[in-house]
Amino acid sequence: MYASGLLPKSSVYADERRLLDPIFDASGPSRLSKSPYSRRVPMLLLGPTRSDGENESDRTSALTTGVIAGFVATVVMTAFREPTARSLPPTSDFLSRWFGGDSEDYAVSSLLLHLAYGIGGGVGFGLGWNRRGTRSDEPETVGLVLGSLYGIALSLFGEHVVLKYLVAMELETDESAVFHAGHLIYGLTVGVWFGSRERDDGTD
Repeated sequence: MYASGLLPKSSVYADERRLLDPIFDASGPSRLSKSPYSRRVPMLLLGPTRSDGENESDRTSALTTGVIAGFVATVVMTAFREPTARSLPPTSDFLSRWFGGDSEDYAVSSLLLHLAYGIGGGVGFGLGWNRRGTRSDEPETVGLVLGSLYGIALSLFGEHVVLKYLVAMELETDESAVFHAGHLIYGLTVGVWFGSRERDDGTD
């Protein structure tokens, strides 16, 4: 409501337009201008941006670290499960189902396939790790938390999708416990590996 004799509406609208002009351009409020104010908006919402060169370097680093982390984590997981499960990884049953023969016939190839998708999982974690908007002062702790969630997600997907539909395997209670524990160890190893590399790089 504007009282008679006071500021006219046109004057008020003009004042408002002058305040908004540094932020919005003449094409309307849907497009931000190139003023310093407009550059602050994405900075506040999204955090500091990186150049294309920095993004490319980060992606390359994440891929390299993911390959190494996935390899190490798969070795650790395999070392854990072999004495307890006393069998080859489920990849042997996968190869046996789709290529024939007994699962024992695929001892070496099943371990290599197991290692390959373990490395792929490390790369996948690395791509997600690289997309974090902020860096933490406790990267190892963040890595452990995110890695544990990642390992659990992989384990649930593995049991309820991969084993059920691609391998036609139903795990018994003990087998399921070892399966999930092994993937949790995998996720923890991948996560803490990325966290420690971030601290070593001095980016934490």
